Amino acid sequence: PYSAALAEHYTAAGDLAQAATFRVQAAKLAQSQGALEAAALHCRAALQADKQTPLSPLCRIRALRILAQALFGLRRSDECLAVYTEEYQDLKGGSLKGLARLVAAVVGEAVEQSRHLLSGGKGAAEPPSEPSRTLLREQFFFTSLGVELLVLRGRRLGPLRGLLRCLNLADASADNALRAIASAGFAYALTLLGQSRLAGRYAAQADCLIRSVQDPVAALEVRRILGLLYMGRGEFVLALAALAQALQLAEELGHEEG
Repeated sequence: PYSAALAEHYTAAGDLAQAATFRVQAAKLAQSQGALEAAALHCRAALQADKQTPLSPLCRIRALRILAQALFGLRRSDECLAVYTEEYQDLKGGSLKGLARLVAAVVGEAVEQSRHLLSGGKGAAEPPSEPSRTLLREQFFFTSLGVELLVLRGRRLGPLRGLLRCLNLADASADNALRAIASAGFAYALTLLGQSRLAGRYAAQADCLIRSVQDPVAALEVRRILGLLYMGRGEFVLALAALAQALQLAEELGHEEG
């Protein structure tokens, strides 16, 4: 309540950037309370202010992420998709020739990542600062939800581009939880492209990375993706094991929230 009131106060005072910051805080609170319509309204107001007074990159991407999640939860998928395609023009459709180039880029990225892993990560950049890491995480989760929506819509180019973006964001963040999620998603994409051997490497990498961190939310996402991957490959024992782990994590997280 205080965040919404402060947003109105700063709006009346003409400080739109500060008002937008409190709008996003109000949206986050509304989302946590299940008030998705209110969360979406707060985010739209913050993004409208961005057209007059540029917001900080973190405030803007957080508003986009919460807005997309709220619309997704409200089953307003057309509006949710519009949020992504307006922000990332390259997630829109493309030609078969474009798909062929993208497949080559995906496989090339996988090979490069494999070389990086075999080298033991030598030559890696310094870990980002905490503010930079927070921004990268917001960008990652905004993009990953867009990938899922595009997959549900039966798109081909958009999800692949989004997954490449997620992989790069995760690597830049030096966050093993994000790397695990991105690796699992990349493994799923490689499976669809018929690159079973590379897909297996990324699935194993995702499993190894998620075991190295204590992040049940990320672990739930990784197990869910790997369960779908194994199911698609006909590896039903592995699929059932991964999905059972995902269900257990979901129950534990539900009890914690309760």
